[in-house]
Amino acid sequence: MSSIFKVKSFSLFIICLTFSLASFAQQNQHFILHSTNPDLDLTVYENAVENWGGLDKFRLLNKRRTIPFFDVMGNEGVTIELFSAQELLNNNGTQISPHTIIKEEDVLVTVFVLTPDRLSIKPKIEK
Repeated sequence: MSSIFKVKSFSLFIICLTFSLASFAQQNQHFILHSTNPDLDLTVYENAVENWGGLDKFRLLNKRRTIPFFDVMGNEGVTIELFSAQELLNNNGTQISPHTIIKEEDVLVTVFVLTPDRLSIKPKIEK
């Protein structure tokens, strides 16, 4: 009888842990990568964005922003959808400095390019 209780308790613990980790991952998300190519490895892009860490200066206050993302050969690989600064504050308490948030009317055409080593990104801003 006690071994059945232990198995049920352990199973319940694993289920709770799984949901907690999934919830934590969703709460800390600050962008979404989109691709129309199912064969494309999005982890390369995700790691490059995380390594670079400069997304906040492209973030809008109350609206999500989508920016094209190109590989080193100039092919459009993915688009990156940045959560708004207000969304980040509401969802997980992350405050973005008001000095880095841009107004929608001040947005310049921007694309992100994967660096040749594929470890970071380089923004290209067109005026």
